[in-house]
Amino acid sequence: MSAVAMGHWSEVLSVQKTRKMLTFLDADDEAALWAILKGLLPDLLLVDGDRWPTPNPPLAAAPSGCSDSRMFLWSPDVAETLPSRLRHDHYDGPASGLVIEWSRSNARDGELRSGRIAVGFDTDHEPMVKLVNLVFREAKKFATNPLYSMTGIKEPWYWIGESALKRARKGLRLRDRSVPNYLKLPEDRTAA
Repeated sequence: MSAVAMGHWSEVLSVQKTRKMLTFLDADDEAALWAILKGLLPDLLLVDGDRWPTPNPPLAAAPSGCSDSRMFLWSPDVAETLPSRLRHDHYDGPASGLVIEWSRSNARDGELRSGRIAVGFDTDHEPMVKLVNLVFREAKKFATNPLYSMTGIKEPWYWIGESALKRARKGLRLRDRSVPNYLKLPEDRTAA
C-alpha cells in the first residue's frame, strides 16, 4: 500500500506550484460550471468539505448538494482513494495536493463575497497537472474578468460567472471574501 493510500499524503507530495482564481459565482453559475467539468471528466467527484464524519469523503452529485462552503474536485485518476487523518471528533481530508479547492462565493446583505478555485500541487504528478490545467482552463472560459477596483484599476484576479454578472448589473454588490474591497463593473468604473 502506498503512503498516499495510507493517509500520509503530506509526506509524499510536495507543493511545487500553486494556482488560484478569485471567483464570483452564484448557485446557477456553480451548477453550470460543474456541468461543464463533469461533461469533460465524467469520473470527476465533488467532495463536500475537508472535515468528514468518517474516513471516507462525503460526496455530492452537484454543488447544490454540498453543505460546506468549501468543495473539492477529486479525480480518481489523481488518487484512487482520498486519505484522511483522524482528529478528535472528525477526519481531515486533503485540501490541496490531491484535490482542487472550490470555495464558494457567499451571498448576504445585498453582497456577493468572492470565492476561489485554488490548488497547491506537485508538478511531477502528471494526472494532477492535467486535472489542474483542465479545471483552470474551463473555469476561465466559463467566467470573465471585467472587474475594476473602486478607484477604477483593472482587477485581473477576479472572475465572474454570467449569472452573477447579471445580478451585479441589477445592483448586487461584489466584495472580496476577506477584506472590504468592493469591485465595479466596466460600465461603473468611472462612477464615484
